[in-house]
Amino acid sequence: MQEYCEIYKGYKLICAPVDSPDGKFRTKLVIEKDKRSSLEVFEVSVSPHTCAIAEEAANVARVAGRMWVDDNG
Repeated sequence: MQEYCEIYKGYKLICAPVDSPDGKFRTKLVIEKDKRSSLEVFEVSVSPHTCAIAEEAANVARVAGRMWVDDNG
């Protein structure tokens, strides 16, 4: 599956649809923050629900990533 990347407020959101056994797609979200001396990486659990199409799953992850950055960044 293709990953979708976006920079949001200095954080890199890596959003990827993942195949689900039911033929749909789960969301995968990894958030990276490049600091001067290290790279912080967070894998965020988004939702147990599945989406019908890959792009929808990636978009759900993107929105969740922006919310995570707003709350924790």
